[in-house]
Amino acid sequence: MPRRTPGHPPAVHPPKGGRVFYGWWIVGVAFLADFVMAGTGVYAFSVLLRPMADSLGWSLGTLTGVVVVRSVVAGVLSPLVGPLVDRRHGARFLMSTGAVVGGIGLIATGLVQRPLHFYLAFGVAVAISMVTSGMLVSSTVVSKWFVRYRGRALAIAAMGISAGGVALIPLTTWLLEVVGWRGAWQALGVLSLVLVAPAALLLVRRQPEDLGLSPDGLPPPGGGASRTVPWGERGWTLGAALRTPALWLVLLSTNLSFMALQGLLVHQIAILQERGLSRHEAALVGTVFTAFALAAKPPWGLLAERFPVRYLLAVVSGGCGAGAGLLLLPGGMAVGIAYAVVLGTFMAATAPLNNLVWAQYFGREFLGTIRGTIGPANMAVTSVAPLLVSFLHDAFRGYAAPLSLIVALYTASALLILPARPPQGTPPAGTPPNAGSKLP
Repeated sequence: MPRRTPGHPPAVHPPKGGRVFYGWWIVGVAFLADFVMAGTGVYAFSVLLRPMADSLGWSLGTLTGVVVVRSVVAGVLSPLVGPLVDRRHGARFLMSTGAVVGGIGLIATGLVQRPLHFYLAFGVAVAISMVTSGMLVSSTVVSKWFVRYRGRALAIAAMGISAGGVALIPLTTWLLEVVGWRGAWQALGVLSLVLVAPAALLLVRRQPEDLGLSPDGLPPPGGGASRTVPWGERGWTLGAALRTPALWLVLLSTNLSFMALQGLLVHQIAILQERGLSRHEAALVGTVFTAFALAAKPPWGLLAERFPVRYLLAVVSGGCGAGAGLLLLPGGMAVGIAYAVVLGTFMAATAPLNNLVWAQYFGREFLGTIRGTIGPANMAVTSVAPLLVSFLHDAFRGYAAPLSLIVALYTASALLILPARPPQGTPPAGTPPNAGSKLP
């Protein structure tokens, strides 16, 4: 029989017939939000970066400085946004309002004339959108709707990140040729307004208990239509969670992994070109990488429902380190494709597993508060990693040193997550399993 994660119920099959469980609509909205946030904030920006620099006469440093601005704004907002997700109408308000602010920010980005305008539009406004309608909120809401099928639900939602690259890189390239970079940003802003804002406003609800449902659409043990959280999942308060060794081990491990990934992805094209690949060959490697990342997410989600998440995270960090290490070997396009396949396959699990571990370890009730509090650490890593890779590249005149550091970070991440067992015992706050339904 397959192994299962401690605390998970025995395998149950959803009842046949009837309507689709409402939680899958939540997953769909999360997919759209991740699609737009990653597609515009990362992939479209990489396409439009050089045309903007050439048109405006700005340096690449001036343009990429917006990443630091965005990280600072997101880091400040995360502790404020997190607790709102745990309130009854918080997620719906945050995601719909954030999508509107982000859409306006993208449209305004197409009108900028000075760096200050760019930092306000793409740095501040888009950062607000990324925090309020991005993964902090979307993955937390999905986690509140699922327990038994949380792994697959988070994996499907996270497919929006990779799908954003697959779809918006060619779309942005086409828009650039047809309407220029200004028109491209404005069209992408309209996309955010049309796709995410109405879907979030109409469909997002905090948790199944608010609609008289149970997580996963399954009856709780013992039958009946109880509002009790099934299978005894307990909610840890922020204070109680902060006193567990598990939180600090998970935080350190996932941040080291995220640091390695951010440093690698921002410099990926430059690394490949320094190895002798042409711009088109490097773009092909990036496409293969994104395609494998998209396809591998659902299998990782299913594995997460059968094996302890810390073991899977260790495997993923080790696999990502091996993928990055391939770039230290001699070779041309063949090594580049091998790197794309290996890293894409393992990196696919990073977002769903990182989102899953917090929900599995600390429950649904105060999940937004806990994740919002640790958010500044994640945002700091986002801004520091690409700059550190740049510094090491300049200091050692090549990418060998930063790639070695990336492999070391992944190795440390794998070793740190292994002893991070789920917290045991009753949370000091003693929250009952159904306390989540009583939040206003």
